[in-house]
Amino acid sequence: MAYGGRDDGLFCGAIMQSGGAFLLELLNATSFRQTFDGLITNACCYASLSKDATADEQLDCIRGLPIEEFRASVGPKTGQSIEGDFTRTSIQFALPAGKYLKVATIVGANTDEGTNSAPKGVNTTDQLFEPLAQGYFCPQLLPNATVSNLLKLYPTDPRLGCPYHTGDTQLTPGLLDKQACSILGDLVMVAPARQLASTLAADGVPVYRYRFNQLPPGGSSPSRGISTGVEQAYVFSNFVASSSSSSSPGSATTPPSA
Repeated sequence: MAYGGRDDGLFCGAIMQSGGAFLLELLNATSFRQTFDGLITNACCYASLSKDATADEQLDCIRGLPIEEFRASVGPKTGQSIEGDFTRTSIQFALPAGKYLKVATIVGANTDEGTNSAPKGVNTTDQLFEPLAQGYFCPQLLPNATVSNLLKLYPTDPRLGCPYHTGDTQLTPGLLDKQACSILGDLVMVAPARQLASTLAADGVPVYRYRFNQLPPGGSSPSRGISTGVEQAYVFSNFVASSSSSSSPGSATTPPSA
């Protein structure tokens, strides 16, 4: 998407892991202002600024920070910044407009992504209704009818929920937590990846979908499943064996299923 999808010949392909990178929250000046004000307030140079400091003086304060202090002061998230040059729009607008680099792409998700994006401690469908309507920070609420249909489509039986293939084992105590993980995993990761792949295919772009379905050797409790990030050790061939595992890093020879 850089520079409006301009092709500088730098890339011959792309791999997108864990979903389709769709914007989860609408961009707005208020949220960016809060992030900026928080950064200024947390930085050590804040004490040297007057309460009437200009925007240029505030920027000079930030630009003079050592990188370690910047990272410590910026807070948990910064969001996407559309400054009109390098980044000109968000992916959900760039795709239908065809303003992206059309190279062969691999996109997919892990089997149990929902364990990282769903509420916990859910015991009734009423408790789950509002989180589903919010859709994990979607720009607008899902219609009530859509939420009701989702609840009907996903079973409440924990043996059929996410983390999958873990039987009755509950990672968290909520009776419907595994149903919640199934739905939110699809909404946040699986569906966006599928939508992205469909759009690229319609544009004639070679695209491949994957599902990563391999637990790291001794690294992740089976009750948590194949959650977000566990594929990275395979992607970079960089296993660090768990102290509780009898496997050595080099002993992981089972390939991930796709």
